[in-house]
Amino acid sequence: MDFSFSPEQDGLRSVARDFLSDTLPAHRMAELANSAPGWDPTSWPRLVGLGWLDADLTFLDRVVLAEESGAALLAAPWLGTVTLARDLLPEGNAVRDAIAEGGVRLAAGATDVALDVDDGTGTASATIVGIPDLRWATHAVLPLAGSDRVAVIDLDDDRASAVALDSLDATRPVGTLRLDRCPVELVVNPARASAVMSYLAALACEALGVGRTALALGVEHAGTRVQFGKPLGVYQGVSHRLAHTFQNLELARSLSYRAAWSVDAHPTLSAVDRALIAGAALRAGAMAVEACEDTLQVLGGIGMTWDHPLHRWYKRAVSSYGVAAQLVNDSKALDGLGDGTIPIAA
Repeated sequence: MDFSFSPEQDGLRSVARDFLSDTLPAHRMAELANSAPGWDPTSWPRLVGLGWLDADLTFLDRVVLAEESGAALLAAPWLGTVTLARDLLPEGNAVRDAIAEGGVRLAAGATDVALDVDDGTGTASATIVGIPDLRWATHAVLPLAGSDRVAVIDLDDDRASAVALDSLDATRPVGTLRLDRCPVELVVNPARASAVMSYLAALACEALGVGRTALALGVEHAGTRVQFGKPLGVYQGVSHRLAHTFQNLELARSLSYRAAWSVDAHPTLSAVDRALIAGAALRAGAMAVEACEDTLQVLGGIGMTWDHPLHRWYKRAVSSYGVAAQLVNDSKALDGLGDGTIPIAA
């Protein structure tokens, strides 16, 4: 069986890589991370124009883009919108249908929340901590604990307020959502548990991009930095470390692509599929962290400075790995809401 990407997907990767390298070089990414908004709002309509939010993208198309966005550290609520949030919402939902046109930007919660919605008024008061991309979103999409319901909250409502939190990764900030008798739309999606598994697979592929960039930074430094009259890379302590990083990256790539294929190809996820996806997310996440740490050792003192961009990828690697580990450890994320077979959201 052929697990390679199609020529169209290879072309999609090439176009995405060129776009990100032109519009988001390392210095520009750092500028955005340090700015007040934390991102470039004009990037969203450009992503719409490139088709990154199209509803007809397959999951494999999306993970191709996820890997490239990880390599460039795209600061935008794109990954959560097109994977987790889209799969949490049922087909035909107005908010879901507005994604492709760029009309909404979604902050989605991967873990279930306890939200008591008044059946008479359809409102809720609550404080929900740790929602990624909340400061950039127009709506929040939250799975409710103990049911197959999903809450959709319009963040433009005055009774919903987003409070930014100090987070490790400035390119994917988290926030606290406070609701004060705020209207909440409840939708039912029996397949919503599959959204967590597809999100784990997408996080795994994003981690491949993070690890790839970390390795590239180390290889570049080893090839250009001269020590004792020789390029740094000729010393075994450096070259072996980079070779080890490359080996781990390729092993994680195989696992992550296989996990993505499972989500894309199977109408339901078996226990084996779920275990494979969980393992891929953890392996790729750990690889990205280790790749950044290995490159930090290769770079030496310059790698410890704020001016060098490596710490940006390191922070994404650590924070994303933490998210993946939390989801894998959540039994509901693995067992689903039914009989142990998780139907995949369209």
